[in-house]
Amino acid sequence: MRKFLFLTIFACLFGFISQTSNAAPAKPGLIEFVQPDGSKLNIYLHGDEFLKWASSTDGYTLLFNSEGFYEYAILNQSGDLVPSGIR
Repeated sequence: MRKFLFLTIFACLFGFISQTSNAAPAKPGLIEFVQPDGSKLNIYLHGDEFLKWASSTDGYTLLFNSEGFYEYAILNQSGDLVPSGIR
């Protein structure tokens, strides 16, 4: 009975800890990102587990395009951020 109680408590604590350890802020500071063509880009990462984005060193928002490259973001007609086509 004691072993069963110990295992039950351990399983509950382990489950609780694993659920609360998912939250993490973005890595602070300037990082170097390597684009798919091998070029390097210095960016800042922002956000947490719910929302994340990248910005350039001059403060502009960056988004991934369909090919995996970071591009400057622009607002479309419906107000959503979309890649601009400018790397």
